[in-house]
Amino acid sequence: MAGRSTEIILTDNSQEWLRSVLAPALEAGLEAYAIDVQTEIMSNFGSEGGGVVGQTSTGRNIYQAAPPGKYPGVRSGRLRNSITYEVDGTEAAIGTNVYYGRILEFGNNRVAARPWLARSHTSIASKAFESFSTTVREKLR
Repeated sequence: MAGRSTEIILTDNSQEWLRSVLAPALEAGLEAYAIDVQTEIMSNFGSEGGGVVGQTSTGRNIYQAAPPGKYPGVRSGRLRNSITYEVDGTEAAIGTNVYYGRILEFGNNRVAARPWLARSHTSIASKAFESFSTTVREKLR
């Protein structure tokens, strides 16, 4: 096949099809992908240890951190409940606005990393891509 190429010429009609049919299908597919990743992230918190292990005599929770390198435990649920996604055209973003989410993901000079975002994405990527593909195919029918 060396030396062969294919030229695609978009007419006004095909540009309209891309804008009115393909773009919404891709956006719906990205949303399906993002939902799968968001769900995976949220379910992984506390799955490898860490979390509330009891209460003091005054009723305060006693928290035990998850081992370094494992998914973070759940103390209040604030980080877990803050995981959101946004789809804009052909881009999707998944994350949090909770400041310590970054510290847990990457660690710092005082806290060992307990990666939650990248690990979750890696573990669900093939299933999420299947959701993306299925959704796009359904929208294009």
